[in-house]
Amino acid sequence: MTTTFNSYATAVAAVNAQTNPATHARYRSLANGQSFADLDDYVSTTLPAVVLGDANAANGETSAGQGHLTLDQLAAVMAWKLMRGKYRATLMGLIRSNDPATVIDVTTRAVQHLRVRQEQSRECGSKDEVASLMAVVMELTAVRGVGPATATAIASFLDPDAPFMSDELLAAARIKAPKYSLAEYERVVAYLDAIRAGKQSHPAMSVDAGAGGDASTMSRRDMERAIWAHIVLKKQHASTEATSTAARPAKKPAKRTRSSTANVADDAPAAEDHGDDDQEPPARRAPPRRRAVVARSGARASPPSVAADPGLDGESAAAQGTARQLRPRRGASRPPGA
Repeated sequence: MTTTFNSYATAVAAVNAQTNPATHARYRSLANGQSFADLDDYVSTTLPAVVLGDANAANGETSAGQGHLTLDQLAAVMAWKLMRGKYRATLMGLIRSNDPATVIDVTTRAVQHLRVRQEQSRECGSKDEVASLMAVVMELTAVRGVGPATATAIASFLDPDAPFMSDELLAAARIKAPKYSLAEYERVVAYLDAIRAGKQSHPAMSVDAGAGGDASTMSRRDMERAIWAHIVLKKQHASTEATSTAARPAKKPAKRTRSSTANVADDAPAAEDHGDDDQEPPARRAPPRRRAVVARSGARASPPSVAADPGLDGESAAAQGTARQLRPRRGASRPPGA
């Protein structure tokens, strides 16, 4: 059975558990204690309607929208980005250090670029269309603390064909050691367009990823979300499997018997092969002229010990021992004249 990692909502829930402000202090102050799921809903649904207007207003009229982002709204996007991807503690401080008027001014120009882009309705993937997208991203980078990656996050909430340059998307496009540059963003945009045209493929596009399923009809934003969800849930699945394997009791080693010990000894090098531990090592081979003696006794012959006569001094005792060693053996023939 093949496990399918295809639910953006499931991936959001997984990240929500990993970044819970109640249990993770680093995320507690990012967005006044809001969870990742709350932030994702806000930046995906509420923020676009507030900035660009809502065609489904309660009074039936189209709302023009405020036409810019405030400093607090920009901080909410940054909090979403830090929870969804790599946490960088300094980025929120840089965002908060901006003058609120500067944020409004810069984002107003960026929204104007977006509206022109949407009105022109250029063919997606054309040179002019990609250039207009790059102009929006470049405008947003004028805010302190907003690099190309954060700029694409902001643009992705306002334009469905402006994908977020996430680490997962960069990896899928085989961009190693990314610099998060505009040139790399062009590459991931081209990668998504190639998938949509059927020239490239990704496992997340072969199933309904909660964003349409058919890559040819999916927006770039939804394609990036499908890839992100696929990789996040695949990692979670692998982590769960590893935890489950580690929790299993380890197998006890097989009990060694005497026969198995002997087999091990047989396989050991000959220089160290002494058989079982209970046995004495074999005797060393004696020189040829004394082999017969060794064979009878099982040990190397040694000169007889000489017991000292208590009545003799040291020098006399030594002489007595020497005389005994020189005494001929019983039955041996004496030399003539002895």
